[in-house]
Amino acid sequence: MTEEQEPPRGISDNVARLSNILEAQAAMNWAYRGNLPRLQTALARMTPEQLRELSSAAAMLSSTADRVLGEKAHE
Repeated sequence: MTEEQEPPRGISDNVARLSNILEAQAAMNWAYRGNLPRLQTALARMTPEQLRELSSAAAMLSSTADRVLGEKAHE
């Protein structure tokens, strides 16, 4: 009988990170479409760490988009 082998740690970490990225993208999709119930559901599934990272990224996106929009208004 053979024992199941666990994947190398690096692979497991990468899969977990990819999962987090996909969850963040799903939440961003619902926010972009204005679907607040689906957005709330997507956010409720995230860990506090994921929510902090997403909040930070969203703030960066918002401030950068506002800056670029301002630049375009003056073109």
